[in-house]
Amino acid sequence: MKKRVKFGRVINGKPSFAEMEIETITAGENIIEWDSRLKNYEHIYKKSVKDGVSMALNAHLSEANCSFRITDFIESPTDTNEVIVSCVATSAAWQALGNEASQVSFQYNEKEEYWYVIIES
Repeated sequence: MKKRVKFGRVINGKPSFAEMEIETITAGENIIEWDSRLKNYEHIYKKSVKDGVSMALNAHLSEANCSFRITDFIESPTDTNEVIVSCVATSAAWQALGNEASQVSFQYNEKEEYWYVIIES
């Protein structure tokens, strides 16, 4: 299953943006591969995507024996960071596992100024 998630928010005048498309591959041992066109992004965001996918897998109620492929990624150099990418990866992986987008919410910690994801499974 393939899912695309776009994250665009502005809080206190500070924009945050990332867009990602992930597909599940039914086989494998929970590896993450990137489309060859996206190798530059993989170098920058590999850990963030891994963290996001891991969060989705941990919240998924049944054991998922699948791998993930990042098929598209769009950033804004000034508005995209590792935390935003992790949030988008969590939501996209969650939905690619067959879950509902409505179960994912993006929250902002005003005191420490960062975004995080909550999954209500």
